[in-house]
Amino acid sequence: MSVLSRMRKASLSARESVKNWWGVRNLVLRHSNDLILEPLEDRIVMDGEVSFLQNLTADDGLGGDTFGSAVSSDGQWFIVGAPQDDDHGLSSGSAYLYRFADGLWGETQKITASDGEEGDLFGRWVAIEGDYALVGAEQDDDHGSNSGAVYVYHLENGTWVETQKLTASDGSSWDRFGGSGDISGDYAVIGAAYDDDKDFASGSAYLFHLENGSWVEVQKLIAPDSGRGDLFGASVSLQGNHLIVGAAYNDQIDSNAGAVYLYRLDSGMCSLEQKLVASDGSLGDCFGSSVSIFGDYAIVGAAYDALAQESVQTIGPEAGSAYIFHKVDGVWIQEQRITASYAGNYDHFGISVSLSGEYAVVGAYQDDSWGTDAGNVYLFRLQNGAWVEQEMLQRSEAGESDWFWVQRFYGWASYRSRSVSR
Repeated sequence: MSVLSRMRKASLSARESVKNWWGVRNLVLRHSNDLILEPLEDRIVMDGEVSFLQNLTADDGLGGDTFGSAVSSDGQWFIVGAPQDDDHGLSSGSAYLYRFADGLWGETQKITASDGEEGDLFGRWVAIEGDYALVGAEQDDDHGSNSGAVYVYHLENGTWVETQKLTASDGSSWDRFGGSGDISGDYAVIGAAYDDDKDFASGSAYLFHLENGSWVEVQKLIAPDSGRGDLFGASVSLQGNHLIVGAAYNDQIDSNAGAVYLYRLDSGMCSLEQKLVASDGSLGDCFGSSVSIFGDYAIVGAAYDALAQESVQTIGPEAGSAYIFHKVDGVWIQEQRITASYAGNYDHFGISVSLSGEYAVVGAYQDDSWGTDAGNVYLFRLQNGAWVEQEMLQRSEAGESDWFWVQRFYGWASYRSRSVSR
């Protein structure tokens, strides 16, 4: 098992790493076909700095595998999707498991679907928490071409074993079930953005519950006002009893302006709390391109927003933006709109977002600061009631077309600061 390590700062011991990293376990970024981990340690976080820890590649990785297309971590385990790996045929897909020990992440296992076939895209979406890992294969064909599936893995004596294959109870061709998802405790949500219950690609999401060792479908969510091409379920985020679902092509404000839906999970069922749109939404913004929720805050990407704040140096089409919402007295309120300090044409700031505690990260995968489409990631922090940009997290050796962007910012506020139920 080879792991390329490029240390810029002395790492903590494994024990210190787990206990002392306040509120945040790892900031996960993608750089070409490699994966980059950025730890946020107490002193560094307080100073608003980020230090580079480790660069990961797959032991058997090949060009075009798209290793790093999806990632997830629970602090001790780390899973990385490579949906265009060819072990079971062209783009059948795979995923890699890493474990944190002695201050570094080491590859322990590669997994593929037991019935994997060409074009399944196993690894398009991944999630891990505790003893369970979920891997999406949105082009699996069990219920028709590209109907989609999700594979469940359980940790048994140090080995991840495939125990279940999930499909939608009403799955059909081109639903792409498993194209997005999230896990929190005994619940998981899985998106099927091309489901056509309301009209073509109106979209849906499915809630699953872990019961006696098996994941059971308990509810199907459909936006009450969804319409043709909304892609409800293309982005989802689940944390505790809060669920947010994106519909980036919703037309309430204007064509493809976008919307998101907030649900509350109570007594095993989700109920719609609120639908959110951007206060200044307009044609083609795609508000809901990405979503993340943590506690009473949510962040929503609008990667195709053509507007930007006056403070930025460049304003142009598809520069992108993100919106912060805060739940106050039971109501979600738009609190702030954030943009990149060096916004440019077609940067797509907001194509990926993630939120943990008082930190938020936003990806701009076609930012040109370090070369054409090299990409960039921006770190924001909540200070005195406002989200303030702290720094850009681009790597100095990044090159053209690397598409460097945030994949997952995984927080564990139970270590320090406020406690959050998982």
